[in-house]
Amino acid sequence: MKAILSILVLFGILAALPEDKLLTSSQKSISVSATEYFNAYQANPETANKKYKDKKIQLTGRVSYINSSCPDNPYLMVDGVECAVKNAADLQSFEIGDEIKVSGKGIGSAINIPFLTQCNVELSK
Repeated sequence: MKAILSILVLFGILAALPEDKLLTSSQKSISVSATEYFNAYQANPETANKKYKDKKIQLTGRVSYINSSCPDNPYLMVDGVECAVKNAADLQSFEIGDEIKVSGKGIGSAINIPFLTQCNVELSK
């Protein structure tokens, strides 16, 4: 009887969790253009947060700015989206105008700039 009760309690807890908490990180990945991601935050940050925040995001777009001079905060801008990278050296192979792919974690926006963190960056092929 205790085992059945424990199973029912476990299912009740799982049913109460938000759906995205039950998915693995590979299942949570969302592919979107940087422009679409940027526009979603410009249109309605609250709705965009519900869709993108705390999820793995894969962006494609063009590099518009590179900040590799500050080793504590290396990032690049991709069509209006700020993408923080783990290592400033990772940015040395990119130039403004390059078409790239970025994988990172959506963390919302501030001052109308949407952000990704923990980013991995590669040239689009």
